[in-house]
Amino acid sequence: QDFRSDFFDILERRMTAWGINTIGSWAPYDFLSRGNKPYTVCLGEMVQGFPRFKNQNVKFYDVFDPEFETKMGNILRDCAEKYPLVMKSIDDPMCIGYFIDNELRFEPIVSATVKAEPNQPAKQEFIRGLKEKYGTIAALNKAWGSTFYDWNALAANRKEFTFPGYYNDAKTFRKRFVNRYFRICRDGIKSMAPHRLYLGCRFLGLNQRDIVWEAAAKYCDVVSANSYTSSIFNVNMKKFRDVPLLIGEFHFGTLDRGMFIAGLVPVGDQQEQAISFTRFVQGALVHPNLVGAHWFQLRDQPLTGRWDGEGYRIGFVDVVDTPYPELCKAAREVGENMYRYRMNGKLVNTMK
Repeated sequence: QDFRSDFFDILERRMTAWGINTIGSWAPYDFLSRGNKPYTVCLGEMVQGFPRFKNQNVKFYDVFDPEFETKMGNILRDCAEKYPLVMKSIDDPMCIGYFIDNELRFEPIVSATVKAEPNQPAKQEFIRGLKEKYGTIAALNKAWGSTFYDWNALAANRKEFTFPGYYNDAKTFRKRFVNRYFRICRDGIKSMAPHRLYLGCRFLGLNQRDIVWEAAAKYCDVVSANSYTSSIFNVNMKKFRDVPLLIGEFHFGTLDRGMFIAGLVPVGDQQEQAISFTRFVQGALVHPNLVGAHWFQLRDQPLTGRWDGEGYRIGFVDVVDTPYPELCKAAREVGENMYRYRMNGKLVNTMK
């Protein structure tokens, strides 16, 4: 009846044997609460009930809705009240910190604001800033090259702007928007757990605009990004503005043992998967900004696909919990030497 406890015992021993020293996002709370391995917690992904852009399929919140500041500002408190194991994490020394959200889409923020209905709080805030800057609609029309009759006509617009003078104001609003998002998220964690790290929102890749990086660097203790690439070694250090970076997800997958989809970064076979893992983690260990890299995920996904159809052959174990020896051996070898790599701070080319 108590199979989960036995399974977690085995899993902890496996992590130690395979050189894995941290539990990444999405792990079950009853595993984290055992307190035997350092872990991270994700407090939510596009949290249900938080204000969004009405009638638009945009993976982001309306951060200027007063309800957003109330709900996000209390996210850790509310999660702790709902889940006792989250409450325990606040004072658990094994809890490294908290993510909020996963792979948000920062690109369409301004576009969604412009296309929104007149009563959307973000749109009202955008127009309020324009009124404050220009004073009259005539002054705005002159600066933008537009022909709006009055401010109501601007608010009623539901199409993307292409006016030459619009883009500087769009950039200014984007900066305010993303800074507000990261500040409120940070406050939601620090108000309850000032001694825990705010680990960011797990960017989708490392190609965010400078405005987004600047805001994340300002408010996050550690910036996080999911990076499905072959190597992290040559990522430009200047981009991170002297802030630590955590890779929230990476993997390499294969087709040679019964699956139909290798994963987001396919390789030839199990041995190449092990080599690719080694290369990626070694590159992270010698990168001065990188403080961690979390593999996604422990177990292969189902052959028939998970809830959204994703069915990758990416696990350390298959769906019946049998380890893949090549990957496990590679993880152990890197884990045994990780502090040596870190202290040396460079990779040595042994090719002659």
